[in-house]
Amino acid sequence: MYRIKYLIGIFSGIFGLLYIFFGIVGFEDARTFLDRYTAFMLAGVHTIVSAVVFASSYVDKKNQDKRVGEVIGALMLLHPVVSAQMIADETSLSVEDAQEYLDKHSAQFTKKQ
Repeated sequence: MYRIKYLIGIFSGIFGLLYIFFGIVGFEDARTFLDRYTAFMLAGVHTIVSAVVFASSYVDKKNQDKRVGEVIGALMLLHPVVSAQMIADETSLSVEDAQEYLDKHSAQFTKKQ
């Protein structure tokens, strides 16, 4: 889920930059105060939404990393060899994501020794 939030944050940031561009380009041709600053207000809203979604994505990523790390540790206590399929079954992740976490976990383990 954190990857979807990350993409939404990227798109919101891009639209914020696009609104800033529209505000700069159309600033002189605007007739009223509201016409002049609407694009900048929309850019501000998109920037705030982008920051909130990025922060939420970061928190979700950290929580998932912690949860998967705990599952890997628990599985290693029960089984001498832990496969990506076992991790995927326990954490409801895809096998590719589980393999990525397993590789990262084993790299951290080998660094400690």
